[in-house]
Amino acid sequence: MGVFAAVVRRRCVQAATRMRISFPSPAPTLGDDIEEAVRSVAQELGCSREEMLRVIVREWLEQNAYLPVLDLNDEGEAGGNP
Repeated sequence: MGVFAAVVRRRCVQAATRMRISFPSPAPTLGDDIEEAVRSVAQELGCSREEMLRVIVREWLEQNAYLPVLDLNDEGEAGGNP
């Protein structure tokens, strides 16, 4: 597994741990090509489609400064001073 895949997999696990919230809304339709890509990557990394979408959206929001970047260590704890 490459470095990117390992980071995304770790983020999937962290996102799943942090976001145990279930929304009763229907899944968004993204188009066949995007659905296939998301499902393929999610399967490769061992996460669900929903977890993969959360990671993708969070990454985009962080990279575009809409969300603060969460710097989590391997134990899932935020870094920084208390």
